[in-house]
Amino acid sequence: MSRLALRVEAVGKSYSQRPTLASHFLGLCFWRRPKPPTAWALKEVSFEVEAGSAVGIIGLNGSGKTTLLEIIAGTLKPTAGSVIRQGRISALLELSSGFDPELSGRENIFLNGMVAGLSRALIEKNLEAIIQFADIGDVLDRPVKTYSSGMLARLAFSLHTVLVPDILIIDEILAVGDYFFQQKCYRRLAQLREAGVTILFVSHDLSLVRDMCQRAVYLKAGRLEYSGPSDIALHRLLTDGSNNQSDVKSISSTLCHSPLQQEDAVWHREASGSGRLSAVRIVDCHGKSSLSHALGETISIQVWFRTFPGDGDLIVGLALKNRYDQTVTSTNSVLLKCPRISHEGEGWRSFEFNTELLLEGGEYSLTLGLNRKPSTGESGYQSLDTTGWFGPLRVVWNYHEQAPPFLGMFGLPIVGRLGESP
Repeated sequence: MSRLALRVEAVGKSYSQRPTLASHFLGLCFWRRPKPPTAWALKEVSFEVEAGSAVGIIGLNGSGKTTLLEIIAGTLKPTAGSVIRQGRISALLELSSGFDPELSGRENIFLNGMVAGLSRALIEKNLEAIIQFADIGDVLDRPVKTYSSGMLARLAFSLHTVLVPDILIIDEILAVGDYFFQQKCYRRLAQLREAGVTILFVSHDLSLVRDMCQRAVYLKAGRLEYSGPSDIALHRLLTDGSNNQSDVKSISSTLCHSPLQQEDAVWHREASGSGRLSAVRIVDCHGKSSLSHALGETISIQVWFRTFPGDGDLIVGLALKNRYDQTVTSTNSVLLKCPRISHEGEGWRSFEFNTELLLEGGEYSLTLGLNRKPSTGESGYQSLDTTGWFGPLRVVWNYHEQAPPFLGMFGLPIVGRLGESP
């Protein structure tokens, strides 16, 4: 029998609203103080969460998601109902939550840890791991009031996940950090989930809920609309007749100057550098280079590189990762059966990867590499240069207003036909 980490029983939260000027005046006239009207942020919400599971809390703005998490975390008292918790809870509800702005990051690590009931010895034992994961450099010993939102997100996430809790609660905090730190966080969440930590989080990123959660709780106007498998919950939300605008936002490309005068390159290396790779462009059908493209758009990923005598046959490789640090695709010029890249002497060459962008809406990081075939006695391709991971490349689609060409992580080149009747 599965062990429960959390039971929410008929939870409700109401707030008294200020009386209107008219009702206040009538009360004075009739010597009677009117009872202020009540607004319910949550009403009769009940569900259970099994230990070690990941559960998403979804719903439109104003549906009561954050209020529910605050009640579960114990930072907000319910008006009705109760919450039964098993084990230590760690909650990332606001960036500055639990931080003393006058204390340094290091001092806040100890403050938050001891408030959570951990011993100083245990915090000191894990201090170096917390510092390394946060990776905020010298600012660790400065007052946190001087931190940017990204620095606060790094420190808060590191503190609450390195000191492993029984139940971890997250409310959209990962949307603040930079893309590559988000990848790092999702790797950490996957490790915590494998270690048996119960995870609850609010996110407007429905693909994140689908991929990270086995189950989801769908709130609508403060009431529980559905609790169960995440794919069903997401379908209920998306087909519920909402006319809200999508949260998908466009991103402008970073224009930079490369040694080959590619001013619109999305990655480049200075001319004085010793590397082989020079510049990368991601070009649409109109010849414009950008890091933002529509789902289904045909793009060309162009890379420029330097050749030298004695290189032999060269190989250009490409790989993409999604925000969860999963490799979406990896290929190279040999696998694509392109002619061998030969050359005479020193010079500049270019290579293009052309593809239809059949990836679900979201952000992806890229890396390109220049390699050569192994010589006698060598094993495997020999790396000559790499761009490292850069981006993110944003694939844009308004799922709320337009049906996508496919559902899932990517679209396969599938053709359908109706068979003949027997």
